[in-house]
Amino acid sequence: MKNINLVLFCVISILLYTNSSLAQSTALTKSEKKEIKVKLKSFKKAPETYKSMITNYNKSIKDRDTKMEELELEIGRLKSKYNFDMAECNDTVAALKTRLAAAINDASKSTAKLPAGLCYGVQLGNYKLFDITKYFGTDKFLMAFFDNETHQYVITYFPDAASADACRQDIKKLGIKGAFVTKYIDGKRVPFDIKKEAN
Repeated sequence: MKNINLVLFCVISILLYTNSSLAQSTALTKSEKKEIKVKLKSFKKAPETYKSMITNYNKSIKDRDTKMEELELEIGRLKSKYNFDMAECNDTVAALKTRLAAAINDASKSTAKLPAGLCYGVQLGNYKLFDITKYFGTDKFLMAFFDNETHQYVITYFPDAASADACRQDIKKLGIKGAFVTKYIDGKRVPFDIKKEAN
């Protein structure tokens, strides 16, 4: 009997506490009050029902706490992965910026500008009406190769075979009859058909 009274006291205390906190947000209707009284009477008749209910509540709370811990761990793992990925991306961007700066620096060094101070050049001609400067909108270079006992001089770089062939035709008009188009892949000369690629 004492156990039942203790159980009822606990239940009533819980309900009163719950009721007082709920009363601040919502007032109980008559039917809700009646339902609570019926539940209290049922707990008096069968205290094991109350015990089972408390056990289930405790299990639900424990399960919820466990799930919260799992979610917090997952959030921590995802944050770590995000930070690692961002650091990796930042490193890649920094490396690309360094490579770009180096490429720009190299390109600026290899432009066709005359150096400061005394220097000499070789002029290939002086033409009043003949103009091939359209081919030099971007920097072009004269490269010299020695291969198989011959000296090769190549104006480079052209973006496609058609523009290279147009330059070849104009160069021939300058009197350099042996001019022809060459093709390179990764710095190696390869055979090709100018008629197929220039059209």
